[in-house]
Amino acid sequence: MPEPHLKSCRYQMLELHQIPRDENAFIDWLVDARTGDMLAYYRGHLAFDRDPQLSELGEFRRLKLTHLADRVMETCERKQVLLVQRRIGKNDCLYLAIRSDEPLVARRSCPKPTAGSLAHV
Repeated sequence: MPEPHLKSCRYQMLELHQIPRDENAFIDWLVDARTGDMLAYYRGHLAFDRDPQLSELGEFRRLKLTHLADRVMETCERKQVLLVQRRIGKNDCLYLAIRSDEPLVARRSCPKPTAGSLAHV
């Protein structure tokens, strides 16, 4: 029986090797998600499926997975999501991101020029 203080643990079950979103769609989900919302972002074996030597995914899908996984890890490092795995079988896990209550902060691609910088040149 679920604990009453926890939100419903609902997420979309994925087929093996399914990548339902790219990294941009993941960020769209992150922006709209509420604390406790869950997203299944991959099903398979993330370490194997990202490796160019071990992956059975085609190059395009492997790179899509790599970019997505890197972005998901980046948001975890910023404490915006909690990452969990649900083991389905051998070399088969469902990878989940759970939205935390950490606010989103816009990133800058480059710092603003300051007085004395070479930005005016």
